[in-house]
Amino acid sequence: MEESNIFVEIAKTVYDQLGPGHSESSYHKAYDAELNAKGYKTTCERNIVVTYTDSNNNIHFLNSERIDVFIHKNEEKNIGNIIIELKAINRNIGNSEITQLTKYQRQLKKENIEYDYGIVINFPPCMNSKGVEYVKLV
Repeated sequence: MEESNIFVEIAKTVYDQLGPGHSESSYHKAYDAELNAKGYKTTCERNIVVTYTDSNNNIHFLNSERIDVFIHKNEEKNIGNIIIELKAINRNIGNSEITQLTKYQRQLKKENIEYDYGIVINFPPCMNSKGVEYVKLV
């Protein structure tokens, strides 16, 4: 099984047990618990600092944002750092969710933090034929 599919399968396990209609934070906590149960080290709500460098090379702190789940590199499981953005929205994953993930990817590169890829996972609030939806970005 491809590595990224493992993280999608974990999301499906969570969704199958909880079912539709829960808050994003409930899915988030269950997803993190399942990752930890499977031996993955995670940081929830990992802060990333947003800065701006002006034309005089002065660095300005703008704010900080949070990655939902940051899965740490694990040589035993042969994975690098992975970014997971979780959603519980009543529509398909769209440009705003993908933009959010790419923003995190850009910021991590700026901080020289390596990652393998990112995944947006949606736990739809209504039961549908597709169940958990995801988009993977390298």
